[in-house]
Amino acid sequence: AFEIDGPEGSATGSFTITISTIIGAVDGCNASGVDGEMADFREGATGTTQNILSIDFAAGKDVELDDAADALSYSNGTLVFNNWEIVWIDGCTGEAVTDIFDDTSNTSTFEADAPNFSAVVSTPTGNAGANSSNFSWTYASANGAF
Repeated sequence: AFEIDGPEGSATGSFTITISTIIGAVDGCNASGVDGEMADFREGATGTTQNILSIDFAAGKDVELDDAADALSYSNGTLVFNNWEIVWIDGCTGEAVTDIFDDTSNTSTFEADAPNFSAVVSTPTGNAGANSSNFSWTYASANGAF
């Protein structure tokens, strides 16, 4: 759903993503079509994600810090995660947050910290994600995607 790269060259900057819902593509309990992840952070990404609701991703999909530069951004507090909720597909088994949030370089405490900023929930609490009633006019809503 998200692929966030760091600033290019000598440019500085950061992003903010807040109150968002990301929806996986699945066929039953398996990934369908594009085999996408929940989020990939690359090239020393800096910014904040908060109040993110992730629904209907297949097991094995994750939120990745792709290399040591992203792990350093996380460790330095310039890549921030707050209030992520993950809802697995009804009847499907998923992983714990310590497996979903993955520092591929294994140089930060990202995985161990995941329970402090995220939770797997059976139904959304209303504290994360977009307000789907704002999208009642959309094709996705008319086809039951929410």
